[in-house]
Amino acid sequence: MNKPLHSLVKTGGAKGGGVMNLNRQSFNRATQFLLTSARPLEQALFRLHFEDGSAADVVRELVAFQNPDGGFGHGSEPDLRTPDSSAIATTHNLQRMRELDLRPDHEMMHRTMAYLRATCERQNHVWPIIPATANNAPHAGWWTTKNLAESWNHFRANPTAELVGYLFLFGTVEDEAWRQQVLRGVLDYLASRPDKMDMHELQCFARLAEMVELPEASREKLTRTVAATVERDPARWPKYGLRPLSVVKSPQSPYYAALRDAVAVNLDYLIREQTTDGSWAPTWSWGDEFPDVWPVARREWQGVLTLDALRTLRAFGRLEI
Repeated sequence: MNKPLHSLVKTGGAKGGGVMNLNRQSFNRATQFLLTSARPLEQALFRLHFEDGSAADVVRELVAFQNPDGGFGHGSEPDLRTPDSSAIATTHNLQRMRELDLRPDHEMMHRTMAYLRATCERQNHVWPIIPATANNAPHAGWWTTKNLAESWNHFRANPTAELVGYLFLFGTVEDEAWRQQVLRGVLDYLASRPDKMDMHELQCFARLAEMVELPEASREKLTRTVAATVERDPARWPKYGLRPLSVVKSPQSPYYAALRDAVAVNLDYLIREQTTDGSWAPTWSWGDEFPDVWPVARREWQGVLTLDALRTLRAFGRLEI
């Protein structure tokens, strides 16, 4: 396993202190990793965001993960290797499609919205997070179908809170009554929960808030939940959990002001986490599950996390390039 590489520079801060930046050499190492070891999707996204790549190239890579039903599978969420469509894999790719600012009438978006309409459990207004066939392919232990609904709080937040946001962003007027019902359900769930929330549910709500203007009470609840749930102690960051940068991706985040100091420390920590091969690595593993497949999934996550790290560092002005 690659070890962290403390390859950085310090520049003067606003109060004369040091601000840690990723230097050019370290950026080049990350670039080399992405362009030689990451999936073609992350390579296309890197070229789009940092070089002269095109959105059309990213779309071509996304198409490889889309099924005839309009949903996404084929390991596009690296911990879930099933070729069949899943709600969780579809959310991952909708995040990319949103980055590209695709129009609702784009063919790929049109097919994806059709998948969401067809797979929502209309009685409960939720999307099951993974399909019943998920266990037929290698997967992380948490993606088992055993006790699925109970394990994921009957899907009322994850993935439903995020997916309903895309219906508002990319759906049609014919979806209006239904998506309002789904939205009421997820906001009622938000109001019913303690301020400290499961990290994945919180991330789904945070993405929803980026797409839909929520009522004031819901926004205030979400702000309290972010404050209560984000882990501020750097000693706990090596473990899997919700770091400040998991929620605050740029200074434009509505949660940045409350987490400014923790974000600054987390940015320094992120720079220190770069490994000797130039990548950022996952803090989780599959344990003893599918030992021949986990290295493949891990390498794919390295590409995802490395691209995310570079984009986050650039958003906060922490790249020396």
